[in-house]
Amino acid sequence: MSKLPFAKVVPCVVASAAVWLGATPAHAQVAVDAGAKVAVGDTRGSCKTDPMKKCVPADVAVYAPFDLRLGRWTLEGVQRDYDPLQFTVGINPDVTVHAYGLTTRTILTANIGGGNSGLEWNLGGIWMFGGRLSIGQAQDGGMFARIGLDTHLGGNSDYYQSHLSLPRFELGYQLIKTNHMFLEAAGRTGLTLTGRHEVLDRTRDLGFSLEAGGTVTLQMRFLRLYVDAVRIYEKEHRPETPVDRGQLDLCGLLSRLSLCLTASANRAEVSSYGDTYDTKADFIGAKLQATDAQIIHDEF
Repeated sequence: MSKLPFAKVVPCVVASAAVWLGATPAHAQVAVDAGAKVAVGDTRGSCKTDPMKKCVPADVAVYAPFDLRLGRWTLEGVQRDYDPLQFTVGINPDVTVHAYGLTTRTILTANIGGGNSGLEWNLGGIWMFGGRLSIGQAQDGGMFARIGLDTHLGGNSDYYQSHLSLPRFELGYQLIKTNHMFLEAAGRTGLTLTGRHEVLDRTRDLGFSLEAGGTVTLQMRFLRLYVDAVRIYEKEHRPETPVDRGQLDLCGLLSRLSLCLTASANRAEVSSYGDTYDTKADFIGAKLQATDAQIIHDEF
């Protein structure tokens, strides 16, 4: 079963990250550093411990879980269907920073496990950078625009999907209320450079394509909702029809633990011997997470 070579994705990710960091001004780098420090619990050299440090105020929203996921895939291919049960363990940190009118967001995914379809694994990341125009008397929220990179690859012996989107654009509204609420709602678009959709016995490659969709994140003291959906307007490979992907995570938070409903949907048509067939790979399951969830204002 042919997969998108990991070696083709890594250089693109590294090169894009290098260009982005090289173009990042000092204030933007502070925003990135703030998010990284909060995510790992590092306060060394902060304003509280270093009185000589020039401090930058920042709003930071962090959700950094270690999760156990159990669920069932519903796979529909051309010649057969299959509903394997799968289990994975992994991490999925999500850090958003707003400082000096700049905003960054980083989401990483890494998990591994197994089940009826053998080994299952996923690797991916979203790195976004942009600006926010704050509105209202409290200046807690405002319209934002970001640009960045979105990449993912993974699956199991019966299902595989991958994509590399560069650039990815977001335009929406962001609200960060310290110790209370983090909200982002945005439309998204960009360019899919390469990817693959493979279900059971059929594969469809993704070429250079326009994509469009939307994303919503809501995080409160006892609740977290994450929704992302995208349509890829793929025209370079038969049958030249859109590919749809979506993700939902709804979590109840209790102290350092959270219990989540998780679901995903992946739909695409494939060509086989001159005919066109619908394929799908849907997942529904639950996640138990050990979670560090914070919405804070601090100086870095």
